[in-house]
Amino acid sequence: MGTKGPSAKTPFVGDLDVALRVTPDHVVSGMHVQVEMTVTNTSPHRLTNVTPSALRLVGTATSSATSEPRPAVQPVLEPGESASFSSTATVTGWEGQTYAFSGSASAEWDAIVARRAVSNRGTLLKLEGPGQPKYPDESRTVGASGAAAEDAAGTAAASTVAVSAAVGNPSATLQFVGVNLDGTLTGGVQFGGTLLQDLRILAGWDNVSGGHIQRLDLYLPDGALYQRFSTSFAHAAVETELQVNGSWITQHALFGSWRVELYLDDARTPIASEVFVLTPG
Repeated sequence: MGTKGPSAKTPFVGDLDVALRVTPDHVVSGMHVQVEMTVTNTSPHRLTNVTPSALRLVGTATSSATSEPRPAVQPVLEPGESASFSSTATVTGWEGQTYAFSGSASAEWDAIVARRAVSNRGTLLKLEGPGQPKYPDESRTVGASGAAAEDAAGTAAASTVAVSAAVGNPSATLQFVGVNLDGTLTGGVQFGGTLLQDLRILAGWDNVSGGHIQRLDLYLPDGALYQRFSTSFAHAAVETELQVNGSWITQHALFGSWRVELYLDDARTPIASEVFVLTPG
């Protein structure tokens, strides 16, 4: 920081850390998103009048009617403390276009300004029918290991269907592990929808070697296709993450019995099928 005092005019970059997050990260054109800016005082000094900058859209979508940050200013920020500022924006565009927001902050003591930060990226969706979203193919795939795999092996229910194929006689199991908002894990086939952060769907494969494509289809309680995940794999377990908290599931109360169908390569018949239940509680 040097010896400059409150009257210094030259901006000093640093001593303020800025992080941004936009939610939800999947919306239909014309919907509102919320941008949360967290500013942390990383200096050893008390900072005053911490002020967020205006937000800038980053991505291929467009944004309009961005609100002013609330609060507009944080009067005092002690060393190590953080302050949050919230803004809303309307995102418009075509299906598949993306959006993110960048922003910075400044504070008085040594004319401090923060390096500009960029939020996570969201994607615009297309509505299929009255209120039913069509999601793009996407998944996050990891090996089955750690606490989630141990919990799934011990408590989750499974369904196995064996079929004949060119690769031999493959079979698969489906298991579910709920990651709750408090960080705990829940196994089984029934989960409190409003208590979940996300649901992990674990596919365990037997008698399969080499590289293959796993297709996992998720069906709503009314029977409509909600989301499709296509994943390349060459190992015995594939974990797919279904976002629950802040998604269309909680926003539109899509509770009830969901069906999961698992396919190998270009097969037309599922190799495994299972039902899980999301309750309103």
